Amino acid sequence: MVHRTIALVTLFVASAAIAQPTSSITGWWRTSLSHAGETQDIWLHIQDRDGKLIASFSNPEIGIKDTPLSRVTDNSQSVDFTSIGWTLRKESDGTLTGVIPDALVPVYALPARFARSTEPAQVAPPSPDKAPPTPVWSRDVGSAVYGGLAFDAAHKFVVVAADSGKVTALRASDGTPAWSIDAEAPIRATPVVGAGAVYVPTDKALFKLDAATGKRKWSASIGEGKTQRLELNDPNSRWDHYSSSAVVAGTAVYVGSRDGCVYRFNIASGARLGTYCAADMVTATPVVDGKRLYFASFDKNVYAADVASGKVLWKRDMHGEVPRDLALAGGKILVGSRSYDLTALDARTGAPSWNRYYWFSWVDSPPNVVGSTAYVGASDSLRVYAFDVGSGRKRWESRVPGWTWAKPAVGKTAIYASIAGTATPYVGPRAGGFAAIDRATGRLRWLLPSEKPEKVPVYGFASAPVVADGIVYAADLTGRVLAFKDE
Repeated sequence: MVHRTIALVTLFVASAAIAQPTSSITGWWRTSLSHAGETQDIWLHIQDRDGKLIASFSNPEIGIKDTPLSRVTDNSQSVDFTSIGWTLRKESDGTLTGVIPDALVPVYALPARFARSTEPAQVAPPSPDKAPPTPVWSRDVGSAVYGGLAFDAAHKFVVVAADSGKVTALRASDGTPAWSIDAEAPIRATPVVGAGAVYVPTDKALFKLDAATGKRKWSASIGEGKTQRLELNDPNSRWDHYSSSAVVAGTAVYVGSRDGCVYRFNIASGARLGTYCAADMVTATPVVDGKRLYFASFDKNVYAADVASGKVLWKRDMHGEVPRDLALAGGKILVGSRSYDLTALDARTGAPSWNRYYWFSWVDSPPNVVGSTAYVGASDSLRVYAFDVGSGRKRWESRVPGWTWAKPAVGKTAIYASIAGTATPYVGPRAGGFAAIDRATGRLRWLLPSEKPEKVPVYGFASAPVVADGIVYAADLTGRVLAFKDE
């Protein structure tokens, strides 16, 4: 994700103080990058602004247009991008060559040859096939909803956990509240329903609630977070929007914590049975498979541990933070990381089975695996993808106008994606909304745009929707819960 680097170097650009004469390197430059069997074009634009050389960056595929990147020094043999410590060599054929810096592409050393170019054409915004439908019902729960929605099939409730700490069960038929409780701490995790109970992690504790009434059965501490969650427009933000959900397996329930550990509790009493710790916070929901626990961390590693002993069986460095949920499918652990990679690891050994590269984008969406297909959102890619679980082959991609951090929901013939946007300065426009995508082809069927507020870091839909009994339920960052007919 290029947002942090560009935000920082913009300060350098604004404060550039050394004037230079007009240079022969001014104008547009393009290179075609190749990695993992795919290519993408990017552009540099070098301009003389009052005697100062300034470079900006463009990538039409992800909506970045002429965004300030660095001050520039034009030397006899090279072009130096001083704000980010990057140098391109001047070649005899007039091109500029070098390796893309970590500021733009982490982990991988991608060679580039920039040639003179015209200004890039902008990619048209996504165009849905039809207008969005009218909701079956709508209900306000009073606070932003980040954690996904859960469906209680036994009671026909939609369970909503809000950022305020309020947990509400809405009747699926009309959205009227059935019960509500205050968990007294922010909730950024998706509730889990099972065996007459609802499991809800807050930032501080795991709650077991009676599914019919919301009455607390027990609660257990999950520690204090290693860092405070900050808004994304704060330069120190770690973009840690979410928390781990609970996983029920046998007689135990597991949950990751912002203190860096996964906790195992007795499902009946809430007594702590074990802890499994990483070096940084665990916001990704783990996977439990028999005697093994798989979990990931902001320390950039995925771990496989023996449930009984806690012994780490293998550890895999993903070269980027892993903030979102793991998925188990076909003997593989699917992992999205901030190295721009979606990777399938062999569950037995941790060895990579396949890898898909997201150009200039963190993979901050949990995969939703149905049959042989994994449906995954993105961050700056402005896409929702469908991949074959066995091979990693891309089946389709669908353009959307904003960040698709939340786990997509799978309906009869449609994929439903929550889309978040921002009303604060960013490298390119990001618009919030809710979308239905054709499950077979990836065509954008309809898009419900969110109203853009003033100066809000995140708006739109950031929580995972849920499909049940022919209805798809979604919640936005104003606290609205909406119900639509499944397609």
